[in-house]
Amino acid sequence: DDIDFIQSEINNELMRLLMLDIELTAYSGNGTAPALNGIRTVATAFAAGTFAGTVDNANEADVLTVAINQIAIANQEAPNAIMMHPSDITKLKLYKVSATDRRYIDRLIFIGNTLTLDGVPMIGSTLVTASTYLVGNFNM
Repeated sequence: DDIDFIQSEINNELMRLLMLDIELTAYSGNGTAPALNGIRTVATAFAAGTFAGTVDNANEADVLTVAINQIAIANQEAPNAIMMHPSDITKLKLYKVSATDRRYIDRLIFIGNTLTLDGVPMIGSTLVTASTYLVGNFNM
């Protein structure tokens, strides 16, 4: 009976699927026409450099900090986002200072509903495989 409602629902679903496809191509496009190269396919691989094996009790927050440093020493624009799987972001939210000090680590801060590490917002996306991440300036 409600053609306008049905049309609106179909349009909304088609738009959602289109945006998911655009996001997938922007993230992992392979460069084969008509697709562009995706961010993940052209990103520089992580290299711990002088930090390799030197961080006591290293965790994911430490790895992300070194990744931010890798961008800085490459003289690139400061990163404006960290893309991670939502489960990895949840894991970071649960980190404590130590097994005996139950306080959450203070370098991870909420700004609104967004978790940030040293001021860089973390964006959850299921396009990012669990236990991986992408750090960069996504305005470039």
